[in-house]
Amino acid sequence: MPTTKKSAPKKSSIKKTAIVSPERKSAAVSRNYKKLFTKRNIVLGVIVVLLVLGTLLYLFKGLFVAAIVNGQVITRMELNSELERKAGKSTLETLITKKMIFSEMNKKNITVSDAEIKTEIQKIEKSLAQQGRNLEEALSQQQPPLTRADLEDQIRIQKMVERLFSKEATVSAKEIDAYIEQNKESFPEGQDEKSLRASVVNQLKEQKLTGKFQEWLSSLQKNAKVNYFVSF
Repeated sequence: MPTTKKSAPKKSSIKKTAIVSPERKSAAVSRNYKKLFTKRNIVLGVIVVLLVLGTLLYLFKGLFVAAIVNGQVITRMELNSELERKAGKSTLETLITKKMIFSEMNKKNITVSDAEIKTEIQKIEKSLAQQGRNLEEALSQQQPPLTRADLEDQIRIQKMVERLFSKEATVSAKEIDAYIEQNKESFPEGQDEKSLRASVVNQLKEQKLTGKFQEWLSSLQKNAKVNYFVSF
């Protein structure tokens, strides 16, 4: 008997759709929201940073801008460059000298307290007040103008020098008499002897301290090793 071939069953043309569980759908939605939320946070963060930077630049514009003339900006960098050109060398040498002095005084354990500095400044202020002036005015009239910090450094160095050369700066009665005799025409008439001799002692002591200090400083400068990284 003839055999009949059975035809293979036709594949269904209907595509099977994947069945996604509610839990997976929820997780996918959650991930999308997280991505959106993260992007939004980044944008908001950038905006906040820009606002903060803008506010800081406005509040502290003096750190970057020295002046604005008819809409044209003069930056602090321009100002500093001009100051360096005009007074850079002398300012640098002053700083180097201060460093040398304070370093050497520190080696010798010679210090001056802030209270001593304050007392001296109060004396200066009192003296200026009697003349109808104030400290800020007097400092601004110096050439070059000084700041309060400059004055404090000067007083500190002076006090240190006095302590370092206290023995060498003593003044004898013979020196006082000789000075008065040589300069008697320059003294005001009617000045009592006690105040006159005290004034002479201070003057002679100052002269000796200045001489000793200059000699000591010259020795420091001669032996110091200074490396310069800028030129003027």
